[in-house]
Amino acid sequence: MTRANNSMSTASLILGILACISTAFMTVYPPFIFGGLSIICGILSRDRSGMPDHNARAGMFISAMGMTVNIVIVAFSVYSVFHNPEQYAVFDELFKRFYGMDFETFTNSSLRNII
Repeated sequence: MTRANNSMSTASLILGILACISTAFMTVYPPFIFGGLSIICGILSRDRSGMPDHNARAGMFISAMGMTVNIVIVAFSVYSVFHNPEQYAVFDELFKRFYGMDFETFTNSSLRNII
């Protein structure tokens, strides 16, 4: 294994760890950025036989887990906002504050403009 491949596998591991840490802090975009970069670095760190070393495999696995957990958290959050009346009322109030109309009016007018 060359030094460049070893650096890429270490970068893959570090970026995978950053993906998991950013997932733990409930952020949306950083886990996908760090996880995607980790997977790219892991793939680029392959040796002549085509297999990544242990650090790269660990980094790719950790980043895949971080991105998967992030997707589950975001999906559950969106589901709970639209299926819990109290949370939907808070969301609708915030939407009115930012955009000047409630969410239903916004979606209906947006659909009319599309169709």
